[in-house]
Amino acid sequence: MKNMTLSNAIPVVAGMAALLWAAPVFAQTYTMRFTTPFQFMAGDRMFPAGQYQVTMDQCSHLLLQPVKETRTYGLGLSMNLVERSQQDLSLAVLRFTQYGDTLYLTAAWAPGHYEGRTLAPTPRLLEAARTAAETGSAGAAPADVYVK
Repeated sequence: MKNMTLSNAIPVVAGMAALLWAAPVFAQTYTMRFTTPFQFMAGDRMFPAGQYQVTMDQCSHLLLQPVKETRTYGLGLSMNLVERSQQDLSLAVLRFTQYGDTLYLTAAWAPGHYEGRTLAPTPRLLEAARTAAETGSAGAAPADVYVK
């Protein structure tokens, strides 16, 4: 009887493990192109104005690649969801938040999705937000710029 129970449990455990490992295969990935007419901070790097390919997946990754370069920069998405203010869900959208004279990439929406993901805040972004709040340079709220 013990052997019968063990022999039944092994396929069940193996099947569950296979499902857990296969889940990332079904995660949807979106690749979009954007043109930003301004320089911006993403992560801890300043990017020039220009065309970018952005790849976003459901596993908390955002890849940013300047079209004229071969290097890709990985950025972490937080688990925070934000709703889109634009009604056209067919477009992918990036949100940049301005603190002082610098624009920071702060959120991304994939096409067809009402909810987007914020980027994980970096120490530099947190410092800029704190400084803006202390000096009042951002007013009541930081300025947001959207690129579609």
